[in-house]
Amino acid sequence: MKLDTEDLIVNLFFKKNFRKRIKYELKREDKRRSCLDRLELCYYNKYLDMDLGISLRKIPLSDHKDLLVKYGAEKSCYLLGIDIEDGGAEAAIDEAIEIAWRNQGACLVYCGNGVAYFTTEIYLGSQTRTAYLLYNKNYLQFIK
Repeated sequence: MKLDTEDLIVNLFFKKNFRKRIKYELKREDKRRSCLDRLELCYYNKYLDMDLGISLRKIPLSDHKDLLVKYGAEKSCYLLGIDIEDGGAEAAIDEAIEIAWRNQGACLVYCGNGVAYFTTEIYLGSQTRTAYLLYNKNYLQFIK
């Protein structure tokens, strides 16, 4: 787990009034799992700033990588999710998209340059998943 990267992800894509609490929980061993488990609820409870999101529901899965790259995604990504080892891991962009779709819960994949890929179930308990491209064009102000 990379705490600097996770802080950046929270700053870029979560609503301001939730950021401090989410950062605190991600850093604490006893709170981390429950925080990652709530990632599934981000879409429903609006923890994520979905104003930054573009629905990829009607775009074929095979085109998701190209769209991420078009927005500036790098080749290496950071995955954040409940089924990811230690809650966070790095992977190549192709592998990261595949892992995000295989993941049981929601998964947020940070691709660098203010670009992220978020997958979740459409409805809690459903087998149907959907994806969003999250893009924060003001990402440079959050980089230290």
